[in-house]
Amino acid sequence: MPTRPTIARIWCGRTRRTDADDYAAYNRREGVPPLEETALGVQLFREDREDETWFTTVSYWADMEAMTSFTGGDPTEVHHLARDPELLIDLPARIEIHRILDDRQGLRDGGPRLARIWRARTRRARADDYEPYLRAGGIPPLQDTAMGFQLLREDREQESWFTFISYWNEMAEMRAFTKGDPTKVHLLPRGDELLIEKPDRVEICRILVDREGLR
Repeated sequence: MPTRPTIARIWCGRTRRTDADDYAAYNRREGVPPLEETALGVQLFREDREDETWFTTVSYWADMEAMTSFTGGDPTEVHHLARDPELLIDLPARIEIHRILDDRQGLRDGGPRLARIWRARTRRARADDYEPYLRAGGIPPLQDTAMGFQLLREDREQESWFTFISYWNEMAEMRAFTKGDPTKVHLLPRGDELLIEKPDRVEICRILVDREGLR
């Protein structure tokens, strides 16, 4: 049986649209293989916006010790690829380290081609109240419609970030779930009370790499 991950390490970077295809190939060639050799799983997402393209790499780990062994030190420290200064608009300042609160895959037949990423933050003092509320209100609709999903949590000094990644095969399925624009943010009723601010958008990404169960 593959080891189940408990931690997700998330890197995000952006390029100009004109450099996006070069960077996608470069990241797949230079950034993904070291993770395939050490992590439990790795994903590479791409979201094309009007003037820039965002790339997100998610790697999955059994525990902090395994992640620290891979990074050779502080797992939140960013290790840039050699051509990142040339191809990225700016160099990412930090890595996100999330606990995996829920991870359900294979809810529908087939392999997903799209990821929908929702992020929001609470004050640390409200995070333990918000987590069960988000589980109760956010998970059942995804169980009924998505191909899979994950709920992640990152506790920082003053605030906690929650991330939902849901997986889909077609944009039409996502639009049916959101009843319109899939980038539009839909908050649960107590969102205005429990969140620091309303998220301004939801990310819609193509899945370029999806490797699971590597260990």
